[in-house]
Amino acid sequence: MRTPGSLNRQPGEMTPREIEVVGLLCRGYTYHQIAERLKMTDECARETVKRARRATECETVYQLVAEFAAKREKSKNTERG
Repeated sequence: MRTPGSLNRQPGEMTPREIEVVGLLCRGYTYHQIAERLKMTDECARETVKRARRATECETVYQLVAEFAAKREKSKNTERG
């Protein structure tokens, strides 16, 4: 199922909600903790991560987290200039 935020996005582009969920995953939150924090079900948290994986063409959650963390670190370094 496609969500409204994912209808017109480019390959590799995550929705704001996917970015939020993956960001929490990077901080070590479990699906259950993400669900509680964002007022969603555990299944919704899992599905959001699956959509983010498809959007970024990551085969595993580990790859998704690693790529997300690397992009975030790169943008921090760019901002510091």
